[in-house]
Amino acid sequence: MSCARAEAYSNQYQATVDATTKAAEAVPEDKRLNQVADGKAHPLWLMGHLAMSFDLLTNSWMMGRALEIPSDWASIFGPSQFGGRAITNNPDDYPAWDDVIAAYKKAGAAAVEGVAKLSDDQLEGWPFGDIPDQFKEAFGMMNQAIPDNAAHDSYHRGQMSLLAALD
Repeated sequence: MSCARAEAYSNQYQATVDATTKAAEAVPEDKRLNQVADGKAHPLWLMGHLAMSFDLLTNSWMMGRALEIPSDWASIFGPSQFGGRAITNNPDDYPAWDDVIAAYKKAGAAAVEGVAKLSDDQLEGWPFGDIPDQFKEAFGMMNQAIPDNAAHDSYHRGQMSLLAALD
């Protein structure tokens, strides 16, 4: 059973987690709630969103594993079009930065590990988890969903870095 592509995807996930963790560590404490406008994402929200994305999309929907991140994070860090609450710049509305970063690392490590265990044949198939009907068509097969989630992480990493540079 070949797993060369699965290994490449796992390496891609590891590089993504490493780069996003490094970018998060570079966000000054006084910039963690920077927004370009009221109601828009800030670095703290983005890191929670990315932690939740790895846990929900990769670990649960793709791999069929139980969620490790608290269930209320879906409403805290989910986009409004998927039932998330309004983004605020009030730190009391969010878990602590260090807790969010730890959750991101934990969910990311589980995703790296899960993808590494796949065979290349499994990459050609549908995810193992229970994907809600409204997301099944957009989600796609494993070989589409895995790199899409890495790209999603990279996109938001760029946003976070730009927000951290705002005065």
